[in-house]
Amino acid sequence: MKAQAQSLLLESREGVAETARGELFVGQPGRNLYKTNKRDLLIQEFVSPSPANGRKKGGHRDPAELRNQISSYLFEYLKGFHVPTHYLGARPGAEMLVKYAEPLPLLARIYNTPDPGWAQRFGIADIGRLEFPVIEHYLTAGAGAPSWINEYHLYAFNLAKPDEFRQVNRLATKVNAVLRGLCERRELAIADIGLTFGRYNNQVILTGELSHLTCTFLDASAVNRKGNGAYTPVETGTDEALESLCGRLKHNG
Repeated sequence: MKAQAQSLLLESREGVAETARGELFVGQPGRNLYKTNKRDLLIQEFVSPSPANGRKKGGHRDPAELRNQISSYLFEYLKGFHVPTHYLGARPGAEMLVKYAEPLPLLARIYNTPDPGWAQRFGIADIGRLEFPVIEHYLTAGAGAPSWINEYHLYAFNLAKPDEFRQVNRLATKVNAVLRGLCERRELAIADIGLTFGRYNNQVILTGELSHLTCTFLDASAVNRKGNGAYTPVETGTDEALESLCGRLKHNG
């Protein structure tokens, strides 16, 4: 059984390496998807922000490559918990091989330790870490900003079926629990996560990326076991800081 698993893993890695990038399939903010020489497989390439976007320079590694490393590590980690995702394997540089999944026009954002602005939306004081994570849903169709919606909007607009919505919430809850556990072992906290989804073989799977652009990481090293102390946002504004977060998640220092 172990030999068979190792053989399948080797075959998967060889498949990732042998897949050739073709023409652009679709461009997304910060990411491009390319067709490949294999049916239903795409190459997702992360794109670095330009200096015009105000990014502070520092360090020597391409932030797009670091996003790929962070996302690849977290997708691999989720795979160990049987979370279905589009991820198949990391490629050199800023690329990963993914399955093509029909996009669901839905963003699920899970809040664990929301910022004060989130609490102000409801006219309440800052409540810090939530005892029960909150999931909010946003419609991502169209060119405008995502719109806050509930499940009945999805049914009324014929964008998702009730079973798909339940799958989204089950996936979001499991991803949040798994990543929270990982972060706690790295003396990090995950304040909120934005997740996107797609349909693949009649199943809802996780798509997109998992990085500092979709997850808000907090430093929990000053918080003791009783919960006393203060969380501070993890710095990701420089390449050096982003590299530090990458190493911390992967437990490389």
